[in-house]
Amino acid sequence: MSIQGSSEWLTFIKNSKKSKKTGKFLAKDKYGVPVVLEWTMTGIRSSDYPQLMKSVSELAVSSYVPVEMEFLKKYPNAVTEQDLYLKSFYPFFKNGIAAVDWNAVEEKLKSMLKTFYFGVADLSIFAEEIIKVWEQDIYFFATVKDQATQKLLGFRILSISSGCAFGDTLGHSLAILSQEQNRGLGKLLMSSIFKIVPQVKRIFLITRITNNTAYNAFQKWGFTKTLKPIDVFHFKFDENHWTSLEYKTDNSNILQKVAEKFVNLD
Repeated sequence: MSIQGSSEWLTFIKNSKKSKKTGKFLAKDKYGVPVVLEWTMTGIRSSDYPQLMKSVSELAVSSYVPVEMEFLKKYPNAVTEQDLYLKSFYPFFKNGIAAVDWNAVEEKLKSMLKTFYFGVADLSIFAEEIIKVWEQDIYFFATVKDQATQKLLGFRILSISSGCAFGDTLGHSLAILSQEQNRGLGKLLMSSIFKIVPQVKRIFLITRITNNTAYNAFQKWGFTKTLKPIDVFHFKFDENHWTSLEYKTDNSNILQKVAEKFVNLD
């Protein structure tokens, strides 16, 4: 089926998922240990969205704070009053790198992430024009849990926005518990979109230029660097601070092959 344009893609997804907006898969990590993948199709105005975000907030904070701290320490000049995300850190940096209280910066990072994941239902923290665009977006929220204990091991969030071409999806979050790294859980989570929406042709995401762990993992999964503009997230990101990556089904079948092994549990 060939459909062109962003609105058609959103409409196609909404129509195809009218009767099924959640699901579960049984999968195995690279050591053969069974895990359960659970997914939900949602949106920022959906009643389940705040709770979904809150359920992974602790993991998100513990995963992203070290990544952002590493970036800020290596690129302190990235903090300006003009940067949409980093401008709130400007007071810590305005007197020079030697005067930065890194403990205070870390606490600020934690606070910001908690506000985002806990207070995401409070859309007043975002500009009205951004909210209006986000309201149209579809989010595919997924977690991976230990089958025996139901312990949360990781999560990922992908979306389809009004700026996406047919088949495109955007990666927003991917986090795995530090003690559960190297089990292939991130790969399982990213692969799951092809089981949920087989029509996906491209996954686009960005990662900090200092986050070599993530970059190396994405490369192994079949992602490659791309120069395609990254303002489809509804923000204009500084390409000097982020690495843009894409996974195209025309070029790789690594993730699709992983998804083929998933067993439906519902």
